[in-house]
Amino acid sequence: MVKQWELFLQSLEKELGKANVDKWLRTLKIWKFDARNIYLESDNSFQLSWFKEYVAPKLSTFKNANSQLIKVHIEEPQQKKKQDIPSKEELSLNFKPLDPIFHLSNFYPANNNKILFRLLCDLARYETTSPNISLGTLNPIYIFGPSGSGKTHLLTALAKYFIQTNKKALYVSADLFTKHVVFSMRQGYMDQFRKTYRNVDVLIIDDIHLFEKKWATQEEFFHTFNTLHTENKQIILASKEPPMQLTEIEPRLISRFEWGLSSSLEPLQKEDFIKLLQLRAKSYAITLKDSLLDFFISAFPSTQDITKAFDTLILRASTPLEEISESDVAVILKDLIQESSKKVITHEDIIKSVAFFYELKEEDLLERAQTKECANARQIAMYLLRSELKYPFTKIGKVFNRDHSTVISSVKKVENQKERDASLKASLKSITKKLEKFS
Repeated sequence: MVKQWELFLQSLEKELGKANVDKWLRTLKIWKFDARNIYLESDNSFQLSWFKEYVAPKLSTFKNANSQLIKVHIEEPQQKKKQDIPSKEELSLNFKPLDPIFHLSNFYPANNNKILFRLLCDLARYETTSPNISLGTLNPIYIFGPSGSGKTHLLTALAKYFIQTNKKALYVSADLFTKHVVFSMRQGYMDQFRKTYRNVDVLIIDDIHLFEKKWATQEEFFHTFNTLHTENKQIILASKEPPMQLTEIEPRLISRFEWGLSSSLEPLQKEDFIKLLQLRAKSYAITLKDSLLDFFISAFPSTQDITKAFDTLILRASTPLEEISESDVAVILKDLIQESSKKVITHEDIIKSVAFFYELKEEDLLERAQTKECANARQIAMYLLRSELKYPFTKIGKVFNRDHSTVISSVKKVENQKERDASLKASLKSITKKLEKFS
């Protein structure tokens, strides 16, 4: 921000003269700023009046590196309120406690992820006698996978174990990191923020895809990343998608995400669910009978559903689980069973709905038909697969037999257009309403 302000002053020198800019503008004090605001303090009322007369009309040209208008706030010293300067107590950054149920001991990886899990255990020195990897060797470690694949469980468990073994580890969601950035910028207290996030052995950030379009957050994380990486501190990140599919994150960050190890975390298959449940039960010192294991697997189709149902049963059941019957469980978890049994919307449902809405054949969307109507409908279908099903771009590309760059541009086109095209917005609403009938 200071750099942008100086560039703005240099642009004014041509019109106002360097002597005037030096006398009236470079003497202004910058006492606070964030990504879209700068707060200035004048020495006296004459300087304030001069600014309002000669500079205020030109502020429409003062923009940040992303071409966004920066609002300038200027006042005399006596106008500043004491409450604008927060106390240290107000500036403490709060972190959510780590979920007590998440441990490395009850994390069960899918077959394709067992090597990754072993590597992370070696990194944390968990159940290993001869670790082959030390902190900072692979940096960053970037894990991606869909909801329910266990990213939060794994990252939380790693953070807890690092802390237990006297490592200074910090686990935070991308959303909370952003809140901390915004709060610290607004209060003009970035020093404490940087000290908190950079004075660690391990920084773990979950849901990094939530940094998309948050440019101030990305700027701050870029410098935090560089500091930690230079000092050989471990960085572990998780996202729903691989780095190259994060289209609204700066390229310089994307390239850094790819510096170390990037690996997918795949959801468990049904045959893995029994082992998962047994580990979950072990966390509560419970042994589940086979019939109850079979009941859970038949009633709940995904890892997320099973773990949610099991934890809910623990809270609701008045009978010990070793003695409870399947019929009792069915009554206790009736609401979750009904919710789980609802038909899941598929990409076939979306393609069918879009084709029906635009009076086209489904194959027109899936094949190479290039009429304007077909191309527009295809782009809308791609957008809905992304927004409704949270499909990765590569998966959407496979559905439509297109490369992921084509999918990215199609989705972005619809996203941008719907903000200014009321007709498209109404069409999307009609299609999604029809989709509700499938569920």
